[in-house]
Amino acid sequence: MPVSGPQVSEIVARDPIPVTVIGGYLGAGKTTLVNRMLREPAGERLAVLVNDFGDVNIDADLIESVDGDVLQLTNGCVCCSLAGGFAEMLFALRDGPVPPDRVVIEASGVADPVAVAQYAHVPGFELDGIVVVADAETVRARARDSYVSRQVLAQLAGADIVVLNKVDLVDPDRAAAVRAWIASIDPAIVVVDALRAEVARSVLFAPRHERTVDGLADRAPDRAPDRAPGHAQHEQRTFVVSGAVDVDAVTAAVGSLADEVVRAKGILTSIGDADIEVVLQRVGRRTSRTDRRRSVSRSGSRLVLIGLPGALSVPSVAASLEHLSHLFSPVPEDTT
Repeated sequence: MPVSGPQVSEIVARDPIPVTVIGGYLGAGKTTLVNRMLREPAGERLAVLVNDFGDVNIDADLIESVDGDVLQLTNGCVCCSLAGGFAEMLFALRDGPVPPDRVVIEASGVADPVAVAQYAHVPGFELDGIVVVADAETVRARARDSYVSRQVLAQLAGADIVVLNKVDLVDPDRAAAVRAWIASIDPAIVVVDALRAEVARSVLFAPRHERTVDGLADRAPDRAPDRAPGHAQHEQRTFVVSGAVDVDAVTAAVGSLADEVVRAKGILTSIGDADIEVVLQRVGRRTSRTDRRRSVSRSGSRLVLIGLPGALSVPSVAASLEHLSHLFSPVPEDTT
């Protein structure tokens, strides 16, 4: 992988590359999930870092070329082996001629995804979230196993979102019991049911943002994201304003959203300092806020919320949406 590319000043100037860590015990369905991402990148240049190419069954007609530890795919994505180490591969991706839009790291079945996620904090990257895949049929038995229980429980406890996979292999009562058990580990964990690792991208990844908000106000405010076949649609709400917002108030409102809202990401211009933009993100119940120098090509403020099916009708969520609508109302010009 080439390592020549932008200088440090250029790396700081452009948006950090979001990193999502995929964890979970052996056999839970992580590789199936990664395969789906690589085959259906939804227009993103995706870089997936895996432990071993042998587990990633990529169709031959999708592979453009093989260069050592890197598979170049015809859809613009790359799949990289971690044989050379996390940091080295991340730096090579960051400094290459065409950096990816997003990086996904598939942690090994016995790894701690929280420890892996620390690599997302190197310059030029930011942690988007930790997704842990759990087998609905076997995860509780694994958690009781004296040999692997510590690893399984640590993986679940470190998750922002748990994909409860293979729910078709258990009856509804047992699936509900597994969800309740996961909530007993940490009530802040968001649990999403899945069959064959089919999960809406809007749940796995924070929403992307255009370089400018010009024209976005003309879009429908409620646009449901793509869904996996046989699953109810997740709900989406977008707030857009061409000017600045009260960032503290928006941060407080997002942080207090009910658990039914599983994802949020905003790029906000702050009232009082138009040179600063704030990246606001919520994954599960973890809310983070980062201040950075505003890109000259971007203006205004935008926030996207992703909720579980029916979330926007929950009274407490509806009240929060009304409050956010007020916060994203245009600020009247001072005519005095």
